[in-house]
Formats: sequence, C-alpha cells, structure tokens
Amino acid sequence: MQLICMNPPFTRSSIDNLLFGSVPISHRPKLSVSLQKLLDQRDLKASVQAGLAAVFLAQADQYLEREGR
Repeated sequence: MQLICMNPPFTRSSIDNLLFGSVPISHRPKLSVSLQKLLDQRDLKASVQAGLAAVFLAQADQYLEREGR
C-alpha cells in the first residue's frame, strides 16, 4: 500500500484573494496565469478558484497508486 502525506495551504481564496498570500495585488494576475499554465502542462484537473489545496490534491492523485491512501 502507498501513502502520500501532505500539508497543503488551506487558505480561502474567495475572501481577500489569499491564493498567493501577501503577494502584491499587481502580481496576482500573472501568477494566476502561470499557475493555470502549469496545471495544464501537467494535466492536473484542479480549479485555482478553489485555492491551492485543490492543486495539492490533484498532484497527489497523479502519484497515488491503486488502493493507495
């Protein structure tokens, strides 16, 4: 059996757009585009609207073997 242990950033992106933490507002659009491109390149099915935790989970899912946890 395989185990993946993670500690993703569980911040809400809907209030004050905390998706990128304390990064200045002017930098966030470029970061969002870069993150979406990275998700597309790695074929990760995750919404950046849901926050970074969704990205962590999608990444872990690609590494998880059958019957893994």
